[in-house]
Amino acid sequence: MTDHNKSTLYSYPMRGFGVITIFLLLGPAVQTIVGVYLLHHWVGGTNLLVEIFDVFGNEVRPRFLSGYSYYMPSVFLSGVFCSLPPSRGLGLSLSTSIWRTILVSLCVEIFYLIMSRPYMEHMTSENILRGLSYGFIQWIFVGWVCWILATGFRLDKPVND
Repeated sequence: MTDHNKSTLYSYPMRGFGVITIFLLLGPAVQTIVGVYLLHHWVGGTNLLVEIFDVFGNEVRPRFLSGYSYYMPSVFLSGVFCSLPPSRGLGLSLSTSIWRTILVSLCVEIFYLIMSRPYMEHMTSENILRGLSYGFIQWIFVGWVCWILATGFRLDKPVND
């Protein structure tokens, strides 16, 4: 006999696709912007606002396309991993968005390090830790910004049937 009362595991696929789309559109841009601003050597002073816009115009904008190609695997996998609760009818919480983004992006970054290790000449543990610490800040911002946009589409709330 067949049980006709079974519910579909992913009964709201469009909510999941919405989360993936948000991550694909915003994630690489946020990581590029945060990465450039973290690595910039700030002068500060009274011209700080001018320096912020100069850095954006001279350093961030030329790196957008390369940022989309470099960060796309981790952002796509983060979006897929974060889309699981909304596609089941649950809400996407801020902690879920940030922690899943950190976990997936850390795995992808370690994969990048392992794959590129034979081609690197002088990679010290200090450089690896510095890159991972900058990465953690980028991943936190990506999870946070994508969650903020998901709240605009009410993907943070469970579905009321």
